[in-house]
Amino acid sequence: LLAQYVSFIKTIALRLDENTIQFFFNKVQGQFPLYTQAIRYFNHRENMIRIAVRTLSLTIYRMGDPDVIDFVIQPDRAAYFENMVKDTARGFARLHTFLNSFEGATLLSKLDTAVEDTLDQVFYIRDVADVTTTTQVADTISPICSLIIGHIVHWIAIRVCAASLINPKSHEIETLDTLEASGTRKLSLDAKNALVVMSGNTQGSPGPVTAIT
Repeated sequence: LLAQYVSFIKTIALRLDENTIQFFFNKVQGQFPLYTQAIRYFNHRENMIRIAVRTLSLTIYRMGDPDVIDFVIQPDRAAYFENMVKDTARGFARLHTFLNSFEGATLLSKLDTAVEDTLDQVFYIRDVADVTTTTQVADTISPICSLIIGHIVHWIAIRVCAASLINPKSHEIETLDTLEASGTRKLSLDAKNALVVMSGNTQGSPGPVTAIT
């Protein structure tokens, strides 16, 4: 039933345009159930459901409607982008764990599955960045891209990549939430400062790219 529901809303999303979106998006009341209900299943165990959610979200982002973009980057909805990147970071962390505990053919099937799932997530993040960038004015960073960049630096570059270099044999990297490897706090601060410079936010205001906790 869930798969049929997601396929149904994906079909609707594929028919959205600047004229029909008004029937699903309520700007005044801040409601967009077509989007908010679907993204709840972004990491569902069923691949078909994950694909449907990605298709739906990409279709909505590609429209580039300013009101819709403003809606999806609000704090209670923007968590989706962090969860998206965090889920990818967990994929990299699982690969790290598999490689450090490799015991031959017994783990090959798990490793293949982990690689495939992680690559799917990476390609999805790339697609989100691509479709949101094409709707922007030249030489500007879209608000969604700005959010994603910040989360990639924090969850992938710092919490996984840097931590794995500091402690290559650590199996705690997969937990992410409890990972506090020595040195990652300073690296995270340096990355935040770099993002402030790249975004031109020299006043230190809490713009999207600096909102990394």
